[in-house]
Amino acid sequence: MNQELILKNINGFEFEELVADIFRKKGFKNVVVTPRTNDGGKDIIMDEVSPSGEIIKAVVECKHHKTGIGRPVVQKLHSAVSTLEYSGKKKRVYCIFQYFY
Repeated sequence: MNQELILKNINGFEFEELVADIFRKKGFKNVVVTPRTNDGGKDIIMDEVSPSGEIIKAVVECKHHKTGIGRPVVQKLHSAVSTLEYSGKKKRVYCIFQYFY
C-alpha cells in the first residue's frame, strides 16, 4: 500500500498522532498531542531546541481533509500561539494533508 493511500485512510486524530511521531523522530522534545476537543487551535505542543540550546515552544495545527484551509484556521493558530503561556520564543507550524478523490 502506498503512503498516500495510507494517509487518506486515517482520521484527523490519527493524523495528529502520526505528525507527533514524525516530530519526535526529528528530534523535537516534549511532543504532546492535546486533548481531542477544546484544544484552542493547538493540536500539538512541543519544544524545538536551537543549535545554541535555546528552547522554542512550537504550536502545531494539523489539518487532514478534502477541502482547503481558509483564513479562519490561520487566524486561530496565530491566536493560539499568541495566547500560549510561555515567556520564551514561540513559533507556529502547519501540517496539512489535503486529498482529492
